[in-house]
Amino acid sequence: MRQSDGTVNVYVGTGQALVVGAQTLSLQAIKSPDNPDNLTIALINGSSTIQLPESQITGGILGGIMSFRSETLDNSKNALGRIAITLAQTINEQHQLGMDLNGDMGEDFFTLPSPKVVSALTNNLASNITAGISDFSVLTTSDYQFSYDGTDYTLTRLSDNTSVSTSVVPSGASPLTLDGISVTGATILANERFRIQPTINGAKDIAVSITDTAKIAAAGPNRTNAALTNAGTGKISPGAVNPLPLDLNLQQPLTLTFHAPYDGLYDVTGIGTGLPATNQAYADGADISFNGYTFQISGSPAAGDVFTVTPNNNGSADNRNALLLGVLQTQNTLGNGTATYQSAYGQLVSQIGNKTRELEITSKAQANLLVQTEKSIQSVSGVNLDEEAANLLRFQQAYQAASKIIEMSNTLFDSILRFS
Repeated sequence: MRQSDGTVNVYVGTGQALVVGAQTLSLQAIKSPDNPDNLTIALINGSSTIQLPESQITGGILGGIMSFRSETLDNSKNALGRIAITLAQTINEQHQLGMDLNGDMGEDFFTLPSPKVVSALTNNLASNITAGISDFSVLTTSDYQFSYDGTDYTLTRLSDNTSVSTSVVPSGASPLTLDGISVTGATILANERFRIQPTINGAKDIAVSITDTAKIAAAGPNRTNAALTNAGTGKISPGAVNPLPLDLNLQQPLTLTFHAPYDGLYDVTGIGTGLPATNQAYADGADISFNGYTFQISGSPAAGDVFTVTPNNNGSADNRNALLLGVLQTQNTLGNGTATYQSAYGQLVSQIGNKTRELEITSKAQANLLVQTEKSIQSVSGVNLDEEAANLLRFQQAYQAASKIIEMSNTLFDSILRFS
């Protein structure tokens, strides 16, 4: 901003002064107090350091970098991490419901990173919290802040400042939970805070935990069969394992025998909770669930017909659990059951593409504005070469005229001296 005495004051952002008269301040990159992993901008005035809110740095290369990080980069990393973490967790859960070539139930296929927890710079070094993910299906792409004001413990979603609070120290028995993020332990003093980033490292830090292909649980743990001597048209489905946790009696043999004479009832024998079970009413195609395994019988069983559920001791040609792993691709497992892996990834790619196009247009507009500004400055303080050339000619002619006058004066003076 030009002053009446010709000096120029310099301001940045929304009016923060850098040069005012003879007083100067400088910009410096410092660690963000709330998130020391990130750098932010501060004004240095002598020995004092004043942090500038990122929202006030709105223009230029610096403003563009800050805006890109907060509006695009961090959100994109969180979105991609959420997809990766949810994919890994859902595959792990389904993989544990299958049986591998060794006859063992499946293990975790992937290792998952824990939420990243960042302590504020002003926190005590001994302060700490324990954060984890309790429900992967409701994860968002936001960061969270856990704080303590001396009375209440608060967990806040930073994207819209939605929060939950409790006056009880969070623990495993009484966690503080929001959007599937749970704080289960806190050693924290009043006015301290932690930033929780549950998904930011999801895509970077997941890893395959199985190196032996024999441990891929592609098979189902049980087989269902109808006795060859059955006289009715009843059929039994292959069945599926119930969601985790696994029942300890999952692979205990079961036998279903329909009453003779036939009365629409059957008995179930075997080991497990609620077994043996007698006088079970038959319903065509209805779920039958024992020992954490669910199957259906359809058709018209006859008196004395027998159906069995036995351990899958020869599962080398069985791919039932592998097929169920493939089905996960089309299931709505993200965003509280509203998106698949593919749709969530497509949305992320679309957002990045739209943002890229938006920035291209903005860049062109700013470049045109820069050209116009430079022309405006040149019109005030710049050099016009045509005008300067004309002035040089005018000065040259004036010099020549002055030289001619001096020459004439010398001639006249000499003449006067000769006749005197």
